[in-house]
Amino acid sequence: MMAAPGSEVVALVVRATHVLGMAVLLGGAALLWFHLLLSRDDEAAPTAIARRLEWVSWGAVGVLVMTGLGNLGALGEGAAGPGSPWGDAFLGKIVLVAALLPLLLFRTLVVVRLAGASQATAGPVLKWCYGTTVLLGGVILGAAVFLSHA
Repeated sequence: MMAAPGSEVVALVVRATHVLGMAVLLGGAALLWFHLLLSRDDEAAPTAIARRLEWVSWGAVGVLVMTGLGNLGALGEGAAGPGSPWGDAFLGKIVLVAALLPLLLFRTLVVVRLAGASQATAGPVLKWCYGTTVLLGGVILGAAVFLSHA
């Protein structure tokens, strides 16, 4: 079957947008987490920054879901199915993504609840929320790298 003219360009744009979405989601969480790790307890907690980051993060999640489905559709009949190493890794990635979504919802609810709280109050909880996001996002990123090279 012959590809439609320009479909390679569309596939490249979809993949690039997917990578950009992950960079925003993971990079934003990592930057705020490092800021929280380096801040003192007597400083104000960066809940205003966290609130803005939550909006950006949910936008990135939407981009990731749409482009992830686009990437999967672009694989078409050439994708390896369940039981293959690629298929098992893909299923693992989907399970990890499914675990990330409730974590992101919990994180958003925590950020809203802690608005205006001190660093001593909000800091430990926000460190855990953003640190866990970075850890799980890094594992998902590792699975994505494996999938792209398998």
